[in-house]
Amino acid sequence: KSAKCREFGIPLKRGVLLTGPYGCGKTLTAYVTAKLCEDNGFTFLYLNDVRDLPLAYKFAKLYAPCVIFAEDVDIATNGPRDAKLNEVLNIIDGVDYKDAEIITILTTNHAENINKAFLRPGRIDTVIPVLPPDAVAAERLIRLYGGDLLEDGADVKPAAKYLAGQIPATIRECVERSKIATLARTDDLRGQVTSNDLIVAMKGMAP
Repeated sequence: KSAKCREFGIPLKRGVLLTGPYGCGKTLTAYVTAKLCEDNGFTFLYLNDVRDLPLAYKFAKLYAPCVIFAEDVDIATNGPRDAKLNEVLNIIDGVDYKDAEIITILTTNHAENINKAFLRPGRIDTVIPVLPPDAVAAERLIRLYGGDLLEDGADVKPAAKYLAGQIPATIRECVERSKIATLARTDDLRGQVTSNDLIVAMKGMAP
């Protein structure tokens, strides 16, 4: 839709902040975003250090339209308004980049530590919580990780309900343990992982 945005004068300069606990998919979002950029004619720029934003913006302006993706923005914006923070703030909404087609996507596990001056439209236009899966998403992840090793018609809802609110890595580990539980009673794994195997694994992971 970028062409339509240009047609109707909607700025393509946007700031997005992804917030949430560790392990909920913020880094995976970088991979998906990179693929979307490739498919839609955007340059994708990933920063290892958010403090390199000033240099990244100079590069992005040359190769716009561009998406800049940087993680752990609180590292550079968690203190008082000193010269370093002002440099980052001024780059994001400075006059040199007002009309640039640059979308900045930043992540943090600690939104509460970010200086409030950073969190305003023009710098950060959208804040998106990236939260642990609910029961519906947990069920989908169980089926994804289980694949064709799950028994046909296996009822995974009880395990999904229990695993709701856990990070995807925990859900995956539960599924992997259920496969081990299956191997303990059978030599043929394909199509043999039952809902009971999931429950055994789930209980084994309880604190």
